[in-house]
Amino acid sequence: MSRVPTSQENLLLLCFTGLRLIQTLDCNDPPVVSPLPNVKHVVGDHVKITCVVTAGNPSSTTVYWTKSGNSGFGQSDGPILATGQTVRVSEGQSSRLSTSVSSNPASNVSWFKDNVLLLIQPQVNGTTSYTIARTECTDTGPFLVVASSPRLAEGGSSVELSVGSNRYLNGHVLVLSFPQPNASLTLQNGALNTLITLRIETKADNLFTIMLIRSNAQPNVFGKYVLDVTNQYGGTKIDINIIPKSKPFPAAQIKVNCGHEDAFITWQSSYFGYEQQYSYVQYSTDNIKFVNGSDYIAEDNKQEILQITVSDLQDSSVYYFRVNTFNRYGLSSSMSTNCSTGTTQGFCF
Repeated sequence: MSRVPTSQENLLLLCFTGLRLIQTLDCNDPPVVSPLPNVKHVVGDHVKITCVVTAGNPSSTTVYWTKSGNSGFGQSDGPILATGQTVRVSEGQSSRLSTSVSSNPASNVSWFKDNVLLLIQPQVNGTTSYTIARTECTDTGPFLVVASSPRLAEGGSSVELSVGSNRYLNGHVLVLSFPQPNASLTLQNGALNTLITLRIETKADNLFTIMLIRSNAQPNVFGKYVLDVTNQYGGTKIDINIIPKSKPFPAAQIKVNCGHEDAFITWQSSYFGYEQQYSYVQYSTDNIKFVNGSDYIAEDNKQEILQITVSDLQDSSVYYFRVNTFNRYGLSSSMSTNCSTGTTQGFCF
C-alpha cells in the first residue's frame, strides 16, 4: 500500500531529482604538417616547395619556415658520371655515345678520343652525348668523358671579402676543380692586379682554397676585381669585391695657420667610399691633453679638402692641433702639428 509523501519528503525528492553532473571533455590536438617533398635542387634553378598544414585544436595555427641543419640547399654535389657502356655499330652508320652527369652546379663536359678534344658541352646536369655521323673503323676504342670545370664550392659567381682595422687582407675563395686550377686576378677594366698576392692550397680532394693576401692594405686595394680560375677543361670568372670593415684612415695634409686668438685648420679627407665617416678638430697646449675645437663634420666626397676655424685662443701661445676621424668601426687620429697664435705657420703631411 502506497502512501503519500509528506511535504518534507516531497522537498527532498525534488532536490535529488533536480541534481545534474555535467563534465566537459576538451581535447587539444597539435596541427599536422605533411612531409616535405624531395626537391631536386640545382644552383641557379628556381625551387618551389609546397607544405600542407592541417590545423589542430585550437584551430588558430601559426605557420613559419626555418632552415636548420644540413638542408641540402646551396650545396655543391658531384660531378658524378654514370658507368660507361659499350656501343656496337656497323661501319658507315651513325653512332651516339651518351652518359649521365649529376652535378650541382652544372659542370662543363669534355669528350676526348686518344687525348684529342672532340666536344665541349657547357653547364650539364643530366645527359651528355657525342654523335658520330658516319662511323669508321678508326673510331673503335674508348672515349673519355670529363665533367669538370672550376667553380665556387658554395655556388654563385661572386664573393665579398673584407679587411679589418689591422689593414690585413687574407681572403679565402673555395673552388671545386679537377685537376688543380690556375688563378689570376684582374681589375674590372682588365688591367692585371699588382697589389694582391694569390696563393692556391689543396683543402681536400678536388677542393682548393685560393687565398688573396695583402698586408697594410691602402685605399687603392679596395674595390671590385675579377678572379679568373681555369684548368685544362674549362674555366670560370668570379666577381670579387674587397671592402673595408675597419676604422677610417687618418686625415692627410694637415695645415694650420694661427692668427690672433684663433687658428685656421685645413685637411684632406681620407674618405674613399664605403662607410660614412666624420671628422672633428682637437687642440692642446701640451700635446698631451686635447679638447674638442669643432663640431662633427660629415665626410662624403673622396679627397675633399675641409676647413675649420678654432676661436677663443690666447695670443702668444703655442697650440697643437689634430684631426680625429671616426666611423662605426673606430677612430683614427692624425699626427699633431702646432703653431703660435699670431705668428707661426705649421704643416704636416
